[in-house]
Amino acid sequence: MLNLTTLAYLDPGSGSMLLQALVGGAAGFMVFARHLYRSWKFRHVLKSNTSKTE
Repeated sequence: MLNLTTLAYLDPGSGSMLLQALVGGAAGFMVFARHLYRSWKFRHVLKSNTSKTE
């Protein structure tokens, strides 16, 4: 039989650093997604404005 035991300890300093990394990564992803959306929206509006004037 296979006996798997995991001995893991997460002290408050490491836990805080892990939480900070997760929150920072999520915030960074949201800023990146906002940038992609705004650049797509700008190109889409610019494209539709040029086609209306022609």
